[in-house]
Amino acid sequence: MVEHVFADGQKPLCTCSSSSTGITAKSSLYDVKTLSLHLPFDTTKEKFREWARGNRYLYELMKGNIEVLEPYIEYISSRENEILRALFKIIQAANMYHFEFDEYLERFEHQIRDHLKRREPVGSYNEQLIDDRFAKFLTAVGMYYIRKGNIKKGSKYILDSLEFSCTINFEINIVRCCTTIEHIQSKLNHDDLERYAEIRDKLKVSGTLIHP
Repeated sequence: MVEHVFADGQKPLCTCSSSSTGITAKSSLYDVKTLSLHLPFDTTKEKFREWARGNRYLYELMKGNIEVLEPYIEYISSRENEILRALFKIIQAANMYHFEFDEYLERFEHQIRDHLKRREPVGSYNEQLIDDRFAKFLTAVGMYYIRKGNIKKGSKYILDSLEFSCTINFEINIVRCCTTIEHIQSKLNHDDLERYAEIRDKLKVSGTLIHP
């Protein structure tokens, strides 16, 4: 399921699906009714159009239509709270269909770094899900760069994901990151090797399961 959640906390009026991505387009009458109770008719109609446009872009992108990538990026650029959620899906599509995404990753890198810096361990179930998704997103970005031969940048994201996963105790992703680093270890620079060794030492102390 590809579900978009927007800056004002509302869910989209449609969710998008295809046979290849596991999702059909459907509408939510509940969300329409909820909107109509709180917004003037013209505003409700305009929000519906905008949300529907965003979902169309996402639907097409997850089918492999990269022609919508640039307009989708422009769509999310003016919606600060939607950027990271959209990037989660875009990097999935980039790795699935092998299209270029460097320009946009660099464009939004400060949002990614800001989120990484300010995150702390959380207690609620929903926040844990968000943290898990962010950790997987960092791993996916790292794999994107590694696949393109940019080991330096890719390893940085994998190590970021590993460190973040340790903070939130996301064991599956810890194993995934360790496995990836072990695979490219001979290509890492001295600083990355030291950083990896320090993280492994912390994992051993904590008793967390890691790749041998």
